[in-house]
Amino acid sequence: MRPGATAAEVARAQNEGLSPPRAGRLRDLSEYTRVRGHGLGLYVDGRPAVLEDVDLALEPEMTLVVHPNTYHPEAGYFVHGDSVRVTASGCEVLTRTPRELFSVRAG
Repeated sequence: MRPGATAAEVARAQNEGLSPPRAGRLRDLSEYTRVRGHGLGLYVDGRPAVLEDVDLALEPEMTLVVHPNTYHPEAGYFVHGDSVRVTASGCEVLTRTPRELFSVRAG
């Protein structure tokens, strides 16, 4: 995440990070894979969409949610991401939740 990078480059970087050699490529799961992030503003799924075919260049002060939003029928649904603000030199992570796995009891 930096000025000049495109939404497509951000999506590709996430896809590469989620493609371990023994697990197969995410493109094999394209039927279940969704957007890798989106703009953060008035609407939950604001533009730009972070997808491999979106060539919009990121600019300072843009805010986005970046997440590897993936589903597989044998493993379930996985969404974990951060809210970020593009800065002049990179990005600032706005999310303050600790980076650790945890569960919340239902009800």
